Parts: sequence; C-alpha cells; structure tokens
Amino acid sequence: MQFSSHLTVGAVTALVSVKAGWIGLESLDILAVLLGCMLPDIDHPHSALGRRLKVLSVPISKVFGHRGITHSLLIIAAGMWLLLYKLQAPPGWVTGLALGYFSHLAADFMTVAGIPLLWPWRQRFCFPLPIRTGSLSEHLIVALLVASSVTWTACGNQRCQPVLLELQMAVAQFSAGTPK
Repeated sequence: MQFSSHLTVGAVTALVSVKAGWIGLESLDILAVLLGCMLPDIDHPHSALGRRLKVLSVPISKVFGHRGITHSLLIIAAGMWLLLYKLQAPPGWVTGLALGYFSHLAADFMTVAGIPLLWPWRQRFCFPLPIRTGSLSEHLIVALLVASSVTWTACGNQRCQPVLLELQMAVAQFSAGTPK
C-alpha cells in the first residue's frame, strides 16, 4: 500500500486501540502506533521513513530486500521482546508500536505482492482477493475502514445495538418476503 494508506490505517488503528482500551490516550502511545505503521518500510530506501534514515534503510534493503524480514511476525515478536525485557520501554508504548506495525502488515497482506509473514520461510501470504497498490480498490478499502471505525468509535457497542438489531430484523423480513 501507499504511504498515505498506511498512515491512515495507522491513525484508524490508534483510534480503535484507544476505544478498545488496548492503549491509553497518552500522546506517546498514539505516536508509537503511527511510528509502528511506517516502520516496516524501513527496508525500502525510497519510503517516507527510508529516505530519512538511509543509514538503516540501505543496509536492510541490501541484505533482506523490500518486504523481507521487516514484513514478518518474527520482527514484531523480537522487537517486543527487546523493547519490553531488554530496554524496559513502557508497555503502552510497546503495545502501540506493535499495533501500528501489525496494521502495516495487515494492509500489505491485502496487496498482490503479499508479505513473507513467516520469514525466513520465503512463502508470501496475501488476501484471497488481493488489490493493487495505488488502485481505486486500495482507496475504497481504506475509506471503508475509516468509515466503519469512526462509526464504531463514535457510536460504541451499546448505542449501536438497537440500530443493528433493527437493521437485522428488516433484512430478515425483506429476505422472507414480508414487508415491515
């Protein structure tokens, strides 16, 4: 996916994560999600992060290539272990970083190129109906994600329940052929 899509998905991930109680409303937790959503593309020297950190991006790209180790579950597990147990980073910050990182992987999983989720096994995994990066499909999926997440966040489970039940009943009656 494109940088703007990853950043949008990261922002939505932060919003949903705060609402779900996975991270706090602290600015560092939210910034960690936004950093995490960009971090996997450190393996691409022309990415937004790669251009700013060429000293890291170029060597990683040469050794692993784009969508290599940085697009795997291994790096999330190793990174969380390092941050929590060796560097003793705040748990909310580590959770935010992991959630943002995972949002990036989930977005790239939806593309034709897929991701090597179980690196070093080189098999790439992708969504059964993959999309092309930069396509109208990418923009539609991101827009739907934003709309559904904002709706869920604004309305919450309790207040949406009657609306969803009413909608469910209307669909059931329509499919049964009896008007409401």
